[in-house]
Amino acid sequence: MIASPSRHPHWPGGVPPEIQVDANGDITQNEAIEESRAWFLFVEEQWVPRTTANISDEDGDYEVRQRRQIMVEWAKASQELRDAYHQRALQRTGFNLPPEDATQNADYPGDCPDFLCLAPLGPDHRSNRSKWIKLFLLSCRLDGEMGHCLDQYGSEHGGLTLNPASHPDPSAVQVTDVLPRALLETANWNCITMTRRGTVLFLQRLGPWFLVTPDDLETGHITIVEFKRNGQVAKSLRRRACNMWPVYLKYCGQYLSLEEIEDNRVGGNAAMNSDLDMTLPIVDILEGAKARGEFLFGFDGDREAWTEDIEIYAPGYLAMEAAGNEADYDHARLIDPMEAYDIRREMYASFDCKDPGSRT
Repeated sequence: MIASPSRHPHWPGGVPPEIQVDANGDITQNEAIEESRAWFLFVEEQWVPRTTANISDEDGDYEVRQRRQIMVEWAKASQELRDAYHQRALQRTGFNLPPEDATQNADYPGDCPDFLCLAPLGPDHRSNRSKWIKLFLLSCRLDGEMGHCLDQYGSEHGGLTLNPASHPDPSAVQVTDVLPRALLETANWNCITMTRRGTVLFLQRLGPWFLVTPDDLETGHITIVEFKRNGQVAKSLRRRACNMWPVYLKYCGQYLSLEEIEDNRVGGNAAMNSDLDMTLPIVDILEGAKARGEFLFGFDGDREAWTEDIEIYAPGYLAMEAAGNEADYDHARLIDPMEAYDIRREMYASFDCKDPGSRT
């Protein structure tokens, strides 16, 4: 069995300047693949399987090293050479995709979760860490039900682990850095391709991304982003974290577009999505929104109920928050929100509660 790749496979020294993302992101999948004919042929001729190269299965990074090398060679090649490959590729019938072993270890599960905080969360950023745990808890369902407002997307969450060579200042990260970090740094050929001009296009994982920008972290929001094939933003929509459940249902369940969700005010109007003061204790944030009449219809809860739910999602969090140490809360203690209902069911069953969904 081939070993797993490095945990954070940063491109040594950063992505080389020769490798540039294509200027045009407004093309279809088929157009992008057509642009890649020459690249596929080049990969086919250049790829050396690990068995041929006599590489041990213990070296989990062999494929990513070779993918990066071949990408640099294609980007540095003369346009005449790339055009010659394109003409040769056109003479073939059908498409010749990269060899299957060329995409070995291309995906890095958990490296860039879809629910992603772009603000730095390192030890030197305690204020961000304090707000991030609160925002995560606000994105859990606190409306009288259990689970997460982003459903399965809420199970994996975290910060963006940056390559210091590419991003020496983590506070300067932009939304448009997400796809290059998630896919280009790792030379993920399952999701990226190269054109006959030597540029990069993103084919997969264009959306949805549930991002928390530095401004979102300060104000309690999540921004849904869909990207173009060049990593630029195609469409985005911003909602309070606690208002994301109906958005998720319409967007990921009924496949409404972000335009339709915005036009129909799914997830509330502007007042219901105004800025929150994330420096407050989490229950005070919720009580303030309730007092101002900013909850969505059907959002049910009070201090006792929210305290109970938060203790299920994040055991021990409220005590740490009361002591002013919420920035130190270990996210490994968070339970998977998908399991929260069963935990509550068992809790109520122990009190001989007839209805585990009831708080009375």
